[in-house]
Amino acid sequence: MAATPGLQVPDTTTACPLTETTAPLEGAVPSDVRWAHLNAEEFIDQHCRPARQYAGGRPVHISLFLPSMHCASCVGFLEKLPGKFKGLLEARVDLPRKQLRVVLDLDVVSLAVLATHLESSGYPPEFESDRDLSERREMRRIIARLAVAGFAFGNIMLLALSDYVDAESFKNTGFSEAFGWISMALSLPVLLYSGSGYWQSAFSALKDRRLNIDVPVALGMSAIFVRSVADVLTGSGMGYFDSLAGLVFFLLIGKWYQNRTHANLTHERKYESWFPVSVVRLTDAGEETVRIRHLRPGDHIRVHNGEILPADGILREGTGRVDRSFITGESDPVAVAPGGSLDAGGRWTGAAGILEVVRPVETSHLTKLWNADAFEKSDAGLTDPVNRISGVFTPVILAVAAAAGAVHWGLGTGLGWNAFTAALIVACPCALALSIPFTYGSALRWLGRSGAFLKNALVVERMADVDTMVFDKTGTLTHAGSQTVEVDAQDEEGALKLAASLAQSSSHPLSRAIVSRARERFGAAENWQIKVTHFEEKPGLGIEAEVAGHGTVRLGSRAFAGDDSTPDASGATVVVLSANGHTQGRFVFAKPLRPGVESELEAIRSQYDLHLLSGDSAREATRFEPMFGTGQMHFAVNPTEKMAFIEGLQREGKNVAMVGDGLNDAGALKQADLGVAVVEDLYAFSPASDLILHASALQIIGPLMRFAALSRRTVFMLFGISLVYNLVGLAFAVQGILTPVVAAILMPISSMTVVLVALMRTTWAWKASGAADHSFKN
Repeated sequence: MAATPGLQVPDTTTACPLTETTAPLEGAVPSDVRWAHLNAEEFIDQHCRPARQYAGGRPVHISLFLPSMHCASCVGFLEKLPGKFKGLLEARVDLPRKQLRVVLDLDVVSLAVLATHLESSGYPPEFESDRDLSERREMRRIIARLAVAGFAFGNIMLLALSDYVDAESFKNTGFSEAFGWISMALSLPVLLYSGSGYWQSAFSALKDRRLNIDVPVALGMSAIFVRSVADVLTGSGMGYFDSLAGLVFFLLIGKWYQNRTHANLTHERKYESWFPVSVVRLTDAGEETVRIRHLRPGDHIRVHNGEILPADGILREGTGRVDRSFITGESDPVAVAPGGSLDAGGRWTGAAGILEVVRPVETSHLTKLWNADAFEKSDAGLTDPVNRISGVFTPVILAVAAAAGAVHWGLGTGLGWNAFTAALIVACPCALALSIPFTYGSALRWLGRSGAFLKNALVVERMADVDTMVFDKTGTLTHAGSQTVEVDAQDEEGALKLAASLAQSSSHPLSRAIVSRARERFGAAENWQIKVTHFEEKPGLGIEAEVAGHGTVRLGSRAFAGDDSTPDASGATVVVLSANGHTQGRFVFAKPLRPGVESELEAIRSQYDLHLLSGDSAREATRFEPMFGTGQMHFAVNPTEKMAFIEGLQREGKNVAMVGDGLNDAGALKQADLGVAVVEDLYAFSPASDLILHASALQIIGPLMRFAALSRRTVFMLFGISLVYNLVGLAFAVQGILTPVVAAILMPISSMTVVLVALMRTTWAWKASGAADHSFKN
């Protein structure tokens, strides 16, 4: 039997000194056999996907749910894991979702060994499919420990009442000494069971030669217990068992509150249920556009060229190819014939096909696709200060607490224990760690209500950084659904049928308009549709296909269709139809702007550097000049040139937002610092975008950006509040004024304050930005 690939200890010159570990050597067998099933190929196929950005080996992505993750120290430790072993290539943490996303080379390190190491470090992994059950179990464990601590706390406080009132006659009865022993017995379940999570976390951290925020808590608990046992054994008092029980009780209240609010935040971040993306469903009554979440097994849907398949299904009509690079990393499209199986997440290429849905649609699958690493951008920003602070926080607090205790013991004030334990407990960085997740999480919820659907909460920060906005024209600024189409051809009826047959397979706004015109004139598709073969859509140019009796047919720009006639001077957009190089007709479009867009662009022109990039000719320059200015408009630009234009702006130091329809602009959306895909009624989902913006919300894009800027200011405000809280609390603690119990009470209060301010401030910012005037109806 081949040895299981293991972890390697790196050269100490490159390892982080705070995260040095004694990881298993390569070839070691996992110590816990319960993780062995992770190495099964069936499990790997189900939970992993190839990481094609790494050459050689067998690199894969996998997402792990770590219910024990709870603070910025956890984030810092987990994200430094790749520097510790050979074979672990990336590690990214999503604290609100308690998710660790890693890239590892299975030829070097196995999943079982990784899981074993995470468990030994205090982070036993679970998987997204078990997430809800795991969260419920974790909450039950916290509540059970909280109940034990509360019971003991109440009874020990009752027993200690005589000590508080200093009743001399009561002490002479001997009950005081007995109550001390009873209190010690009651404190043991608190110490060993209720506080077990802190012990395990601290032990795992120290075993890995690192420090987390549970280390000072465990030290504080130890200090109180040792001091109290000494008092009971020497007969000098009843000890501080009530403080110990109270400390654990209030700490667990804080943990319960944090888990509860994290769960609520995670629920609010299920933006996949808001995706404004739809698909054409075929029914006995005809075609209808429905939200993808309303699809059911057995439904038949039409998939157009360039669209991403929303559900697993079987191809019933048509032939084409499926680009599965988004989900498997395979760059070569796979040919599919009628009867073939299709997986959700693949991009359909070719003439329109009919797909029968065989499994329920899970929009969470599309969320994973949207969050694929291939489309991610750096979100260093505000996460770095938190990680840097948490990296030095615990050592500094330990040093301050030790110094405070030593000074008080040296002066003989009798406050040494209070100063030492209170300092360890009161200066918890939990409030600091919650600032970003709760502010941006709340902002994400508000943005979703107006039709702006973000890839993740940190996209809010990128929105706040934008100083340059680049807009596509067709299907973005212009309304795809209400434009008129005039046919200029000798045989208008024949030209419209032929053009609509080609356009039927495309999801481009102009193609949709031609199909709508054909439906208005001829009715159902069977009255006008002509069979096309060898369909190919060339972004920025047009459509080419073979049609029986017509030869090679092209529908697109003048140059693409081979039309050398003189363009008219009306400024309208023209699409040309040709067969075997001979012009068959022209389609003239009158495209109204989306409601409110013109006034909105003029309003934000003073705040942002605006640019227009369009694949159309410059005939409409006069129309858009009031919104952009003469030198800011660029016409006849193909998708590659759009991407190069944005890259040029970025080299000038600009933070660029690209606003496009998500069809021909995928490269530009990915290149931009902020990619905004504007969608309306058809399924135009683009993984390359950071933000899906419903077309109706385009008229408030300025207020949405202002809201993002105000949200970032809120984060800085919360940084200040949490730091002031820690400094003030620490100042009182080192003087011995705070008892450990009061310090433990202040911990959840600080977290509650941060959450409350975050929610109130983002609500105010939403109204102050002006975005509250628009409501998205999904």
